[in-house]
Amino acid sequence: MDKRKAIRYLAYSLELIVLFILQETPGLMFSLWGERPSFLFLCMIAIAQFESEIPAMAFGVFGGLLVDYGMGGVMGMHALMMAVLCYVISSFSRNLLRNNVLTAFIVSIGALALVFLCDWVFDYVLVYDQYRVYALTHHYLPRYGITVIWTPFTYFFNRAFFMRLRSAQD
Repeated sequence: MDKRKAIRYLAYSLELIVLFILQETPGLMFSLWGERPSFLFLCMIAIAQFESEIPAMAFGVFGGLLVDYGMGGVMGMHALMMAVLCYVISSFSRNLLRNNVLTAFIVSIGALALVFLCDWVFDYVLVYDQYRVYALTHHYLPRYGITVIWTPFTYFFNRAFFMRLRSAQD
């Protein structure tokens, strides 16, 4: 493995760990309607837009395990979901899409909607008989909205990592 690629992967790993710590520390991040943004999802999506399929999938698994650990849910659900999603996003970014902030915003809107919708279905629709709509409108939609707003910042931050530490193969 190229030295620049190893440093870039280390930087991505440290970014995911730091964002996990910031996201899970109570009272540290701002909240909107009681919900804080999920920076880990945005970071995994942004990494997938710049890396090839296998590293994107690996970072999806790593970030998904961090999300699973932080949320206290079923261990591995987000890891599996984000591995598949990051693989697909990376494949589309490499072969079909132009990689710019507009496509990053559109991909993030769709990917985050899919992730939060799956969370809602697995956590509320399949388990509880009550409060499904309340959970969707007061928990998942505000979290989705406040997370999507941060898409350009995570895109440009990860783009800087990729452009600065890009190897000759990339």
